[in-house]
Amino acid sequence: MSENLFSDLLLSKNEKDLGQPAVLLENYTFTYADIIHLIRTAAVYIGSKENLTGKRIILCMPNGPEYIIAFFAITALGGIVVPIEPRTGQQRIRIIIEQTKPIFILCTDSLKFSSDIPVIKFVIDYSLKKIRNHDGSTNIQSENLPGLETPALILFSSGSTGSPKGAILTHRQLLKIANTLSEIIGMDCFHREYLIAPLTHSGGLQRVTSTLLRGGCLVFPSSLISIPTLINDIEKFSINGFFSSPPMIKMLLKTPPDRIKNKALNLKSIEIASAPLTSSEISKLLELFPKANVFFQYGLTECSRALILDSRKHPDKLHTVGKPTDGVQVKIADATGNRMPIGDQGEIQLKAEQLTGGFWNNSDEYRSKIKHGWFSTGDIGTEDDEGFISYCGRVDDLINCGGNSYFPAEVEIEVKDLPGIKDYMVAGVPDPQDILTQIPWIFIVPTNPDTWDMLSFRSHLHKSLPSHMMPRKIVIVPKIPLTDSGKPSRKMAIKLYGPKTSEQHGTN
Repeated sequence: MSENLFSDLLLSKNEKDLGQPAVLLENYTFTYADIIHLIRTAAVYIGSKENLTGKRIILCMPNGPEYIIAFFAITALGGIVVPIEPRTGQQRIRIIIEQTKPIFILCTDSLKFSSDIPVIKFVIDYSLKKIRNHDGSTNIQSENLPGLETPALILFSSGSTGSPKGAILTHRQLLKIANTLSEIIGMDCFHREYLIAPLTHSGGLQRVTSTLLRGGCLVFPSSLISIPTLINDIEKFSINGFFSSPPMIKMLLKTPPDRIKNKALNLKSIEIASAPLTSSEISKLLELFPKANVFFQYGLTECSRALILDSRKHPDKLHTVGKPTDGVQVKIADATGNRMPIGDQGEIQLKAEQLTGGFWNNSDEYRSKIKHGWFSTGDIGTEDDEGFISYCGRVDDLINCGGNSYFPAEVEIEVKDLPGIKDYMVAGVPDPQDILTQIPWIFIVPTNPDTWDMLSFRSHLHKSLPSHMMPRKIVIVPKIPLTDSGKPSRKMAIKLYGPKTSEQHGTN
């Protein structure tokens, strides 16, 4: 039997494990035997359309058993999954379709696409545990499964720094990530993983593969995800772990502690990605869930989970994004690729087993990312004497104001713990008069816009910042825009709230 995702995560299960729950919903339970049967059935159903070997198939589905079944069925047939979040805009979908040229699109709803690519509806009848409109035949042959080096997934970047790029990941790389993550989190056959992150993103999918690798159970929310649903489901399903982004965690922290107390006794891990939380928010989260380890991960579409920080184990390192995971090398490099001294800023560069070997249909772009044998992240950071990496900002985010260069984070750190501020972002806006290269602006989401004291805020900044770093304009906005992956986007903030639109919002 070939080594691959399907064989290593599912077909390798012992007979006694096949009766254990693999997927749990509010009113339905799927055992490992059920999931394997459905994957084999789906492979026949999907594979009857066309030979999938090396072909791209778009999965445009919300979270649910259908996504998991379709993903493993496609990859078991040698096909390559291209995930697209159902709420994705048509322009991004068009770019992805043009780049990957999929043979068809699988979805659970009657979605309409501005493309002539065939759309196939893929729905599971939960009560019967069968695929609708299919006779249930399962003739997929184990000996014909793809090998480890076969591409399994094309993940597209957010496109925040240009046109989206499709990172190619093989069966081997996805298995490596699953093994590393499951070890760090401490997953076992009793683990129950709560799936709230989109499976179309790497963070959500990798929680699926890591849980199945250890024989655990995947739990879907009992209703549309909300903070009350999250809290209730953690107790109802005895949840052990979940992966989320800071915006949801920030909402969770607003919940009165007595509503959570004694409801999360089995919660062992919370993993958080994207934008960082403040030290006070992290401390509050650790108090709220005293039995849970809180992990922060740094990664890219091209190389997920490169760095991880266990905040309970390293409370003195909350300002960092952690240390390299197994199989990952990191260096802080100057423009010529030389390693920077400890504490000095430079570009974060990576070598890793899970690093993509290329971008789909864009080899030139990938080669431009390789510098002196290392992958260039475009992120600026520092390394301390214990090997912990601090993230300073994107190279593209660097503000050059009158010859003085600095990162937005250097201003944002003076804002993060101030009262009355819900969210914030600093960005360099092009100087319309072309006197200064860029003008620093700050976008503020006040807790209460009617009572927020802008004068006190400006006074604080004047006392704590040098003149060249002082924001030239303070703009009150309803929210900080996020990319598809949940990261704050300075590019989008400037587009939405910049010079042409700032008069629509409160400004200083």
